[in-house]
Amino acid sequence: MELFAMIGLGLLVLTFLVVWAMGIRTLKWPDATLFPLVFLVGTLAMFLVAEAAKIQTDQIGKHDKLVQQISQLKNDVVKLRSGDPYNENAAKNEPSLKRENGILRRIAIERGRVWRECSALVSKRDQGISEITVDLPTSEDDVAETTSAVFVDNQRLFAFQEIAPEESQNGEPAKALPASYVGEFSVVRSTPGSVVLTPSTPLSEQQIALVNQGMTWSLYEIFPTDSHYIFNDGNRTEENLWGEFDEEQFDKYFSKEALGLSDEAFSQIAQEFKQDGKVAKANENPDNILVLVEFETSYQEEVDGSIDLTVGIPFDIEGRATLPHLAQNGPTEFKKGDTIFLPVEKADELIAAQICKKIDNYYKRPLRDYAYLYRELDLQTQLISDKKEQLTQKLDSLTNIIEKMKIQISSRENEKDKLLSDKQYYEKELAAFEGLLAEVKVQNAELLQELALLYNNNSYMAKQYAAMQRAQAKKIDEETDLIKE
Repeated sequence: MELFAMIGLGLLVLTFLVVWAMGIRTLKWPDATLFPLVFLVGTLAMFLVAEAAKIQTDQIGKHDKLVQQISQLKNDVVKLRSGDPYNENAAKNEPSLKRENGILRRIAIERGRVWRECSALVSKRDQGISEITVDLPTSEDDVAETTSAVFVDNQRLFAFQEIAPEESQNGEPAKALPASYVGEFSVVRSTPGSVVLTPSTPLSEQQIALVNQGMTWSLYEIFPTDSHYIFNDGNRTEENLWGEFDEEQFDKYFSKEALGLSDEAFSQIAQEFKQDGKVAKANENPDNILVLVEFETSYQEEVDGSIDLTVGIPFDIEGRATLPHLAQNGPTEFKKGDTIFLPVEKADELIAAQICKKIDNYYKRPLRDYAYLYRELDLQTQLISDKKEQLTQKLDSLTNIIEKMKIQISSRENEKDKLLSDKQYYEKELAAFEGLLAEVKVQNAELLQELALLYNNNSYMAKQYAAMQRAQAKKIDEETDLIKE
């Protein structure tokens, strides 16, 4: 461009010189002198106008470029805030402040307030542990949590013992993380920097051992909840409403060996997680189905329940908020075209009222109520502990009986030894007696033989004596008759 300008300038000067040389012969010297001056001024003015035009063109180009950049930045800001407004799927799945705030809000709702690195001190010991004073953290990282530590009497808190990981994080000492469940406690009284707790249920021996270890605690206002986003990234897709399932993470934390389950039981649990958020099967249990519906008219739903900090759960049985920081303070409003996932019963109710229409059914994994499960575990542990105590008492009683029986057995053993000794003497005497008895039997047999012989002799003599008596009687009778005659 500059080359063309120089060539044009050269041609212009050359033309001027030719014209001026031709006209100098006829012009007077003032005119001949003024003509170059006019040419120089005109040329200078032309250059100034050209430079101004160039500057204007450059500025217009820069302005247009800046306008485009500003427009792009505005679009980037909109994308950053809410995602791509021209792509509905991208707006839902691309990272944005709105989406991340929603995820953070969901995590905050499920998490509640948490106080880490708390120091627990058992202040009263009667029969077991009755009161525990917990000093809340005062580090700069926890100032917000500590200053918001407003408790009410009888409020439920859940305590976990902390253990510091062996590996450091980015060269810094790793923070202690919750590792073991200590128990459920109720607030007795509190100050801005501490809270006094009492066990909601009697502590087991294992829980008492955890309390007495003196390690730091994490206090949870809400018991850690089960979630559909444990192994899903939260980026809703056409295949899964919870996002892509991370099977590698699932295999890392779940295994049938670690859980002690059979192949069939583990396969059932794994299928629950892998199927979670996908289109439901035709024969699926209605309790495990979420219905995607689209509103055909505007609609309002009351989402706040009765606020009660003593319950210790975030939502009531109908799903309405029971904690103040979860309350919306007004109904949730839906407009025509909005979509939402609803339980089967609620979806059927709204569809029958022609408020919305059904799009599809999705499977939702039944979430586990860990607070209830741990309460039930504590109850079962207490029942087992009571049963164990009863069995221990019975065992002690049986042990005493066994000891007494052992003493009696020992006494009977002594008697047995004496009887065995007497038996030996008895056997000797019996042997001697049997010898004498054998001799007596022999003698008795001989006597029997002699008696038999004597009996025979006596019988013979008796017969002879009887015959002699009869003969003598006959003779006497005969002699008597002779005398009478």
